[in-house]
Amino acid sequence: MKRLTACCFAFASFALTSHGQAAEWPQKPLTMVVPFPNGQATDVYARLIAAKLSVVLKQPVVVENRAGAGSVIGTEYVSRAKPDGYTLLFTASALAINETLQKNRRYSAVKSFEPISTVFSVPLVFLANPQSGITSFQDMVKKARANPGKLAYASAGTGGSQHLAAEMLNTQAKISMLHVPYKGSGPAQSDFLGNQIPLMVDSLPAALPHIRAGKATALAVTTKSRSTQLPLVPTVAEEGYANYEALGWAMLLAPTGTQVEILDRLNGELRNILALKEVQEILRQGGATPLYMTRTDTKSFLLREITNWGAAVKSSGATSN
Repeated sequence: MKRLTACCFAFASFALTSHGQAAEWPQKPLTMVVPFPNGQATDVYARLIAAKLSVVLKQPVVVENRAGAGSVIGTEYVSRAKPDGYTLLFTASALAINETLQKNRRYSAVKSFEPISTVFSVPLVFLANPQSGITSFQDMVKKARANPGKLAYASAGTGGSQHLAAEMLNTQAKISMLHVPYKGSGPAQSDFLGNQIPLMVDSLPAALPHIRAGKATALAVTTKSRSTQLPLVPTVAEEGYANYEALGWAMLLAPTGTQVEILDRLNGELRNILALKEVQEILRQGGATPLYMTRTDTKSFLLREITNWGAAVKSSGATSN
């Protein structure tokens, strides 16, 4: 009887301690790891969200860039972090892509993390250099069909969402555009804008300044709906490929084992932050759309994206080498 009483007391003490830790969280600064270089769209918007979270949590939320290996380095770092709510991952669709692409990663997008919420979605956009003579999406497809394996497009690298979006089109349109991978969006943009290569697939936030300046022609966006920033630019689906969709997005996650109370608190704060008109305006002006989800819906979304991007990786034949 004494042993039973002692066990019950110990369990109760643990439960109280566990609940107390969640109730007192946060007691120190948080680190939000972005597995991409400083200045990319994901990093820029992560800093926006971190600043807003700092206010409501009453603790600094420090953004830390840990780029490399197609986002694997920073993602793995967070997967091994203590699940105490003080280390978070702010990542993008590479998380889903790498489940198929990166065979040697030492984490699982599903098993190593607890999704908190999606943050925003963003279209990719097919672009033509104005000097290329390609003025519409159908122009691009016709030219690619007439010149198999010769019409070149630039991307930020093999196996990235830009590359895979184009390969999805190759498959559905039964064309064969030539992929020219670069080490990042910057070098790809440089050659594209310099008319060294006629086409490029890029994220809308990265492409918008060049489209607005007349240095790039937007042919089509990859989402199911048109972009509010480019209302006259059709979707790929509207151009005759009804099943086509390639969605870029960002998501906030925590290491598996993080207390539910902390996850729920963060989800609720994100919901409130993404409802702010100021935040919505900043995201939309940059070409992104606020995208809040419950934790359950976020996990379901991630599983679907792993399947969708996985099929694109397999179809393209892309490897992490």
